Amino acid sequence: MKQVLERIWSREVLAVLALVLIPLVAWRWVLWREHQHRLQLMEKQKQEAIAWVRRMEAIRQARRGFAVGNPFPQLNVVSETFGRMPLRERGTAVLLWFPLWFEGSAAWRPEEWQVWRELLARCSHLVLVGVLVTPSSYAQSNQHDLQQLSRRLQHPRIGFWMIVNDRWANDDTGEHNPFIQKQVMLVDGNGIIRYTRLLRRSMPSAAEIKQIEEEYKKLHALR
Repeated sequence: MKQVLERIWSREVLAVLALVLIPLVAWRWVLWREHQHRLQLMEKQKQEAIAWVRRMEAIRQARRGFAVGNPFPQLNVVSETFGRMPLRERGTAVLLWFPLWFEGSAAWRPEEWQVWRELLARCSHLVLVGVLVTPSSYAQSNQHDLQQLSRRLQHPRIGFWMIVNDRWANDDTGEHNPFIQKQVMLVDGNGIIRYTRLLRRSMPSAAEIKQIEEEYKKLHALR
């Protein structure tokens, strides 16, 4: 009799557990699925927003003469350079890089530049030029930073171009500043723009570096 009661009790406990646990697990699964769906929707919306910004920026820059296939415009701006600046040097391609200064400040430390060093090691006829647009109030400190960085990097194919322009530096709408922040622009030895890309962050990712290298190889193959 005792064994029978224990069996009945065990079955009742199992039935109660099943009635409680199955709906609970099912509800948790539904909540997880809904959360994953929201994450996917947010990521899709984010990618669409990024793509829209890139399209608008590309249209804006193309209107200013920065379209692929055009000569890099003669801007006639007051500038200061550090290191090598071989624009329109036959046989040498230049990768212009326009980092977002306050986002990319950490990336301007020499120890963070391994990604660029590796790219230049694989692309023997490529020169990297970082372009910084700065207001006059920060010109002296930025000049010092670029001088220090150039000396510490000690790379024969890395240069910097500092543009002191209050109107450009304080332009949040893109109305005046012709450059797009977080962009790279590949210019061939004849000064023709061959490739442009907006980076997700100031310092490029591995996938973005790979794409730049592929575009450089296409250009180098045409020589």
